Amino acid sequence: MQEPAGALGRWLSARTPEGRLNLFLVLLSLFLIGFMAVVVLAFPPVDDVLNFYSQAMAMKSGELPYTDFEFEFPPFALLFFYIPGLFASDVGTYTSIFAFECLAFQIAALWCVSRIPKEGSGRYIACLVFAALMAIYMPESFKKFDGIVMALTVISLYFFSRRSWGVAYAVMGVAALTKLYPGFFLILMAAYNLLSSRGGTRAVLRGAVSCAAVLAVAFLPLLAMGVESGDILAFLGFHDSRGFHVESFPAAVIQLLGLMGLTDVGVIASHYTYDITGSLPDAISWAWTVASMAAVLLVILYCVYLMSAGRTSTRDLAAMMFVVVVSFLLLNKVFSTQYTMWLFPFAALMCAVPGRMPVRVSAFIAMAAVMELFSLSILCFEPGTEGYVGVCLVRDLILLAMLLWAVRGLRRGWPSGGGVTPTPAGRS
Repeated sequence: MQEPAGALGRWLSARTPEGRLNLFLVLLSLFLIGFMAVVVLAFPPVDDVLNFYSQAMAMKSGELPYTDFEFEFPPFALLFFYIPGLFASDVGTYTSIFAFECLAFQIAALWCVSRIPKEGSGRYIACLVFAALMAIYMPESFKKFDGIVMALTVISLYFFSRRSWGVAYAVMGVAALTKLYPGFFLILMAAYNLLSSRGGTRAVLRGAVSCAAVLAVAFLPLLAMGVESGDILAFLGFHDSRGFHVESFPAAVIQLLGLMGLTDVGVIASHYTYDITGSLPDAISWAWTVASMAAVLLVILYCVYLMSAGRTSTRDLAAMMFVVVVSFLLLNKVFSTQYTMWLFPFAALMCAVPGRMPVRVSAFIAMAAVMELFSLSILCFEPGTEGYVGVCLVRDLILLAMLLWAVRGLRRGWPSGGGVTPTPAGRS
């Protein structure tokens, strides 16, 4: 029994660090593919995928998005909905192809996560945390397309860490025109270039040109097909008239007050999900939108201040992206379960600590896993019930604790090192 193990050990020791990491990633990717196959067979994706399928079929039949049928997302979302439709004419085949499309992007993100930290065991820890969060959420991730957007953000961060500035900005631009939240990251990236002495004005100019090209690719074909510019831009205000989504943090607090008899609260159907209604939420809805966006901008400015104070490792940048997204999630009027996927790569990169794992990092990993389990458990309760409100509040309190952990790391430094700074493309 010892000889095969010894032979395997010698074979592994003869591999380069990159070779061993690649083997680890291949095995982890095969596990995720096998797990996906089991999940898709046991729990066929439905819900939002049915909308994606109908929109893809409408485009195949010659209908124009934004004009002939309502579409709430930016233009590049159309591409990711349409690709599975090229190879499918029935909803069953479409959902399977869509699931594979989502997983392909997430595996690409996994490989990028492995290359962003510096050499050492921290890269393996980051990969395991990221893969574990993906596996926990996998039953739901194939019903949404947030995993594709999340993957694009970390792919962009990978190119950014390699100083491929134009490519990084272009990929993040595609992400922002698939789902809007990565637009926050473009601000952080530009500030990083200007304040870290890496890239400077030249990198920002390259980024601006790349983003302009992405805008042209997104909008010009639609305009050429006859879609009115006003119709295309309708996605920007699609949710303006919404109240507080039942799963959002402010809605959970208001519902708790309602359960305590301190205010009147009801639940109404809205945008394929539920919002709350009542004298308090109806009165503060518009003001909350303005105040919450102002608060998120203040968080971004705080991150820019930290950059000016020298917090400019890649791990710092990942933590800032994490802080901005969590702030947005906790303050926004809309918070759907799948939005927690946006955090996966940044949480994993913050855990990329080589050597013996500090207690605080272990606690952060545990919080991330428990937060994701609570996110999924929301689906087991009826909106507005005590169980639903309780689960939302516990999830949000965990998110708040993770936010404070990230801010502490940015202010005081990380355990066992601070990450890796960008290296030129082509250098390891």
